[in-house]
Amino acid sequence: MADQKLDVYVPPLPHFPDPETAKASEEKQNAPIGINNYHTTFLLLIQVAFVIFWGTSVEADARKKPMPDPGELENPDRIDYCPPFKRYPPGHDIFAGSPRLDDFKIQEHYSSFVQITIFTFLALPWSFSFLKKYAYSACGFAIVSASITTQFGILSMQIVDYLHCVYLKGLLQGPDFDRTQLPTAPCPSLSQTAGNVSATIPCSNSFVYQCRWTTPTHIYDAPPLDEINDDFGSRQLRQACYCDLYDRMSLNKTLAYLQPMMAHQAFMVTGRTSFKSDAFALSFMTMIDGIYATVPVLVSFGVVLGKMTPIQLVPFGILNVMGYAWNLWVCTYLIGAWDHTGGSCVNHIFGACFGMAASVSSHVKGSINHPECSSRYHMDIMALIGTLIVWITYPTYNSFYAPPFAQQAVAVNTFLAVLSSAVSSMIFSAIFHDKNKLTIADAQRSAIAGGVAMSSNGNLVAEPWMALLVGGLGGMACTFGIQRARGFFEKNLWLHDTVGVTSMHLWPGLIAWLFGVLSFWPLDNDVMRGDLQGSNLKYYLEFDKILNHNRGNGDAVLAQIYIAPMSIANGLVTGIIAGVVAKKIKRVKPDEMYRDDVFYRVPEDFYTAKKKDDDDEDVFV
Repeated sequence: MADQKLDVYVPPLPHFPDPETAKASEEKQNAPIGINNYHTTFLLLIQVAFVIFWGTSVEADARKKPMPDPGELENPDRIDYCPPFKRYPPGHDIFAGSPRLDDFKIQEHYSSFVQITIFTFLALPWSFSFLKKYAYSACGFAIVSASITTQFGILSMQIVDYLHCVYLKGLLQGPDFDRTQLPTAPCPSLSQTAGNVSATIPCSNSFVYQCRWTTPTHIYDAPPLDEINDDFGSRQLRQACYCDLYDRMSLNKTLAYLQPMMAHQAFMVTGRTSFKSDAFALSFMTMIDGIYATVPVLVSFGVVLGKMTPIQLVPFGILNVMGYAWNLWVCTYLIGAWDHTGGSCVNHIFGACFGMAASVSSHVKGSINHPECSSRYHMDIMALIGTLIVWITYPTYNSFYAPPFAQQAVAVNTFLAVLSSAVSSMIFSAIFHDKNKLTIADAQRSAIAGGVAMSSNGNLVAEPWMALLVGGLGGMACTFGIQRARGFFEKNLWLHDTVGVTSMHLWPGLIAWLFGVLSFWPLDNDVMRGDLQGSNLKYYLEFDKILNHNRGNGDAVLAQIYIAPMSIANGLVTGIIAGVVAKKIKRVKPDEMYRDDVFYRVPEDFYTAKKKDDDDEDVFV
């Protein structure tokens, strides 16, 4: 027994390395654990390889072909229409003109309505819940603000349509284009020409466009479709005629009974659903319009999170919807630009600029370095769940208003962009950090910045590799804003952005706008309406039908160039007004900011939670 070895630990003899080896060992032990430069380089190379592979080897789904005719050796009455094992939504088919396309499809609008509602009322408020003592207020106030502004937005969007008809009908008396081509004949008075469609006009002082309507006493034939001038100015006059027809049919509903197809077209052009001109419509479409008007409110809400009371947020949200309605009217109705697939300018850039201006004009001293304006571990996890829900619903949000044959491409491009931005956020989060450590704020914000970067008209024509590239740039821009630009704004402009809206919406929104401008740059007349129309796409896209500016002489890209500066200007001006108004209302005191117990009953652990040590590294947005 005495000779048996005991199973005990015997420490090794001490080792004294030379100074150079000791220094290298110390540096290795003190090196940051996790991501290093080799890891980020590897991830970057992987993403670049994906972009190259998708650009050279992957093609988008082919456009739908016409329904084929029966072949010589088959009998259409004797074909086994066996149900497929794969399930499809109602109305789905691989051929255009299939009877399945005529199915009643409430799922299309309702499913989109549900996902867009989740995006707005669940995902965005939940992503604001990262503050350690302000989660109740962040989610609660966001939902309340969104609920109020959605109701206002449903009405505001219909008011915009009504006022635009008023504007268009004014063009019938004096359009603002082609004045060099006006005739020189003397003009009769407006009282002599009112209601007389056969009067001898145009004339020198006031060019009056002649709408050709069929009435019980007069029958007029519209010109053939190939003879109708479809430039933006002429299209506005044709729309004005339908606004005029809607007014006529509202006063005399017999006209609608005699001309149901014309009545339907009048509804389509004016955005109305009945001839009760003093009533607002309520449907999935109008509700989604109102929800889209609420998204800029929540974007701006993120900038002032924790610094405004619920009472201040009410006029803040109402003024935001009014500013959004004005900006949407100017950019898409007056200028005639396309910003329907996500709203890079009218939603994201406008909302970010509105919030920035409101934050500066209602600045509360002490809000920038406030001790409670920081995150906590489990609260960051909650906010990250909100990010994932935004991720899931982003393709629906961007693609809802896309043209039918491009809707799938827009959704797929958005999803690819979000995938790429998630990878890009991790790469540049480590690169921008001094010790190559990742930051949770980049995962919460930059991971979905690709959806913003792919929210412009460029989404209509982007190839898959373009979506990956643009999404990656969006993630990089967002990470740069969080890690670098935010400190500059706080130091020089007194601009405190609680959530990091400028990083998540402004910079990726500008990337989306620039990508949209470059995408429309090659659109000439051959691509717009000639032999090359849609030849570079795998799906059917009639540029001359969906775009207001379709001459192919650079007018489309010029309209896209205008809307970003216009959105920035409108956002800053209306945001300053909202901030000044909010400042006149009773505000929270500096020691009451970012605290739920000021507004909510809170559990006991709210007061017993440990404070972060001063040397804990954390970056919050």
